[in-house]
Amino acid sequence: MFQEFLSPDVASATLPAHPDVAAAKNVLKQAGYVEGSDGMFRTKAGQKLSIDITNPSSFADYAAGDALIAKQLQAAGIDARFVGQSVDAWSSDIATGNFQLTQHWSQTSVAPYQLYNDWLNSAQATNNAAGDYERLKDPSVDAMLTKLATDNTMEDQKTDLAPIEKYVADNLPIIPTVYGVVFDEYNTGKFTGWPTADNQYESGSPNAPTNEVVILHLRPTA
Repeated sequence: MFQEFLSPDVASATLPAHPDVAAAKNVLKQAGYVEGSDGMFRTKAGQKLSIDITNPSSFADYAAGDALIAKQLQAAGIDARFVGQSVDAWSSDIATGNFQLTQHWSQTSVAPYQLYNDWLNSAQATNNAAGDYERLKDPSVDAMLTKLATDNTMEDQKTDLAPIEKYVADNLPIIPTVYGVVFDEYNTGKFTGWPTADNQYESGSPNAPTNEVVILHLRPTA
């Protein structure tokens, strides 16, 4: 999805599928952390480098992913652990910024604007955040998003998306891990015009913010 919007400048900026422990340790050493005899990194003052990864325990897929991430970070010398929460506690913490690392789904739409706006727009970094959970506050990014929001053609969107894509690839304010799965069902008995593999004008998800787009495409079969 959105492949046609991908800038050539970042087409090769992919993340490896497997962890590189040696490279990760080099990054930590360059940042000034010291590897102890136990293989764990600490500050020069002796404080262990620790990270809590939080998500609801009931989100089984997220919990399993977090546990795997923690294990990989531990192999690189970071004292990481998954901390399961209730849904209410987790929702409150990410809304107020009270967390170190978490997984969260992204918003979907028929164009990339909503995806990047949800990730990066500093206007959402409030004490009741519904996006920009990492609290990125970069005026240049906000300006780029404002420009993108006014584009009416695909070519203009491609042009204005390119620097945003480059920013994300260079700085990783968020780290995409997997494609979000969208489930939907529909019945063609009475209406046609639903999104299909050959006509992906919308994801079709019942949680999508553009359900009206689907409705406007539907036609009675009789």
